[in-house]
Amino acid sequence: MFERFVEPLAEYAHNAWGGWMQYLFSKGATHKSGAVIIPADLVERWKRQMQTPYGLLPEEEKLSDREEANKIIEVFAKGILEDPGTAALLGSSLEE
Repeated sequence: MFERFVEPLAEYAHNAWGGWMQYLFSKGATHKSGAVIIPADLVERWKRQMQTPYGLLPEEEKLSDREEANKIIEVFAKGILEDPGTAALLGSSLEE
């Protein structure tokens, strides 16, 4: 039933990763060797964020995670709306 979501979610994951890499590279300095050097303050911030459970993050830092969650929900919603059978099946399994 959920196989239909694999490709749309994989596309979303790839695009999210690509967007993050683009952002990451834009924050760093490119060395003549091609290496990208990330400023220490950003490294420390991102390390802190990745080591902090979501529930303990400050509200302003939860916003981007919520935006990402909403994009994932959109992938599922689109797939469900395109297939009324899936919507009916999900509705009946939720009632059980």
